[in-house]
Amino acid sequence: MLDEAEFGELTRLYDGAFQAVQKLRAEQGLTLTQTPVHEMFEPVRMRYAEVTCGDDRYVNDARHHRLANYGPPCVQCGKPLRTVKAKLCGSCMYPVFP
Repeated sequence: MLDEAEFGELTRLYDGAFQAVQKLRAEQGLTLTQTPVHEMFEPVRMRYAEVTCGDDRYVNDARHHRLANYGPPCVQCGKPLRTVKAKLCGSCMYPVFP
């Protein structure tokens, strides 16, 4: 999971790569399959792998693993609640009491 500083850094890298892909396609008239998307998103994948000590294959994970999007840990199983307003743990179905 990414804290706000890590998420901000990865968002900037992701947005920069996305804009570079769009610019290259517009300038050279390339289709998406002709564009070296994998190489252009390399900085995002590498930084995500460094921050998470995990896999660098899934560049879109960087956009979804924001800690602020989830609730606190479940008191029963310890996994993060799916939202800050969750009334039930999605993993163990333990009720969340206010």
